[in-house]
Amino acid sequence: MPHQAAAASLDVRATARDQRGTAPITRQSDKSKTVHGRFIHNDRLVDALHLQAGTAILHDTAARDYYDELRACEAEHNAAPRQLGNRLVGILYGCLKT
Repeated sequence: MPHQAAAASLDVRATARDQRGTAPITRQSDKSKTVHGRFIHNDRLVDALHLQAGTAILHDTAARDYYDELRACEAEHNAAPRQLGNRLVGILYGCLKT
């Protein structure tokens, strides 16, 4: 039974990322794998997450360290705040869930 609860929790989180429009689209074949951003999403929500990530980068040392780590791994400038925003929303989701 705990396994089913964990699987359901992952499904809810994945669905939430899909609704936010921040979940990437991964296409994989035998020889290649590509990851693309979603084109259909809630523009206001994406803009709010981008603004939140930018503010966190400026004012939070942990967020800045995470951003710098992403940039060091050759993540593009737009991808790094998007990943940071995903992380911040995941933290918020965990806080609201408990």
